[in-house]
Amino acid sequence: MDWDRVIARNRDILLRIVVALMALAGIGEGDNPGPGPRTLPRYRFNSIRRILCTAESAARRLVVIAARDLVTIGFPEGVFMTGFDPDPSRRPVGKGARQREGQGEEGQAVPALALTDPLKRFSFGPRRIRPKSFPRITIIGVTEPTPVPDGWYRLPDDELAAGTLCRRLVSLKRALDDLDGQARRLARWQARRDKLLSASLSDTGQRLAAYENGSRPAGGDVRPVINKPRSPLRVGRPPGHHARQRHEVDAVLADLNWLALDAIAPPDSS
Repeated sequence: MDWDRVIARNRDILLRIVVALMALAGIGEGDNPGPGPRTLPRYRFNSIRRILCTAESAARRLVVIAARDLVTIGFPEGVFMTGFDPDPSRRPVGKGARQREGQGEEGQAVPALALTDPLKRFSFGPRRIRPKSFPRITIIGVTEPTPVPDGWYRLPDDELAAGTLCRRLVSLKRALDDLDGQARRLARWQARRDKLLSASLSDTGQRLAAYENGSRPAGGDVRPVINKPRSPLRVGRPPGHHARQRHEVDAVLADLNWLALDAIAPPDSS
């Protein structure tokens, strides 16, 4: 397999897609979203977000391929998930609440591209359904008709805060421009993860006991070592996967997911 050709071809495709998304969002080449508020119409915001999630997932797999010779990357095994524990006090340390797209604070620095897939989220609670109506009880001649609440109708031209979305675009563009640097980042992450997973059995037992008791060990981390994913890629379909490939980036993600798994697959000993 000519991996250099694979990386160059898919990187060029992703760069072209990201540049088009940045133009759609009104971000110039090398621009930073800046401290001021940035808004986009709802229809444009949703179109960019749909493609961006898939492009980020494809870029992560491109980084995995680029780092194949720097470190031994673990093959995804098992199912790692979050969302089972309803008690917020028992959630992993250092995992703050996620901000909704369109509601993030402005003026934040552009973060580095996340090199690991988000965990699959599961919940056994009732599904939240947005109500389709609201109380409009009116007594003729006594009360005034209840007005429609502001923001009740989600119109395509509604302006949404898109600071977080724009920062993700800039972060993805920077990562694609520096694939070698991202590969070294992934190698350092994998080395730290391997060192943590090689902890002694007694240390793992202490962490599990502390996690069950809700106390914090001397190291400051209550998460069980065995629950940490061993690979930057998650099992199953990649984030942003669409069965019906309506955009070019969907085909790129499908190809890169297969190629990344092939690049890190353990050698065949048969």
